[in-house]
Amino acid sequence: MTDSSESRLDRIERLLESSQQRLDSTQQIVDSNARAIAANSAGMAELRTGIAKQQQQQQFQQSLNDQIADVVGLIGTYAEQTEQNRIALRAAIRLLVEALRDRFSGNVQAD
Repeated sequence: MTDSSESRLDRIERLLESSQQRLDSTQQIVDSNARAIAANSAGMAELRTGIAKQQQQQQFQQSLNDQIADVVGLIGTYAEQTEQNRIALRAAIRLLVEALRDRFSGNVQAD
């Protein structure tokens, strides 16, 4: 072999070594990116789970608020009905008292 062919072989070997080093470096970057993607994927899954739980809690809260509003409405209706019943009962008691008063007042005068 001549010096020029050895020189060419040396350059080729250096190029191969350099290419291998770049390939190794690139592989390390790819591996690092793959780990980062896996970690991000796990984080995204946790985030989706958290969002789903939050949406369920909001739906439950809305349902609870609706039920409370219904109960408050029923209480208002019952309070109105109770007030109407109280007014009617007082009117009936007044009529009874007046009827009894008239009757007994009449009996006392008849004696």
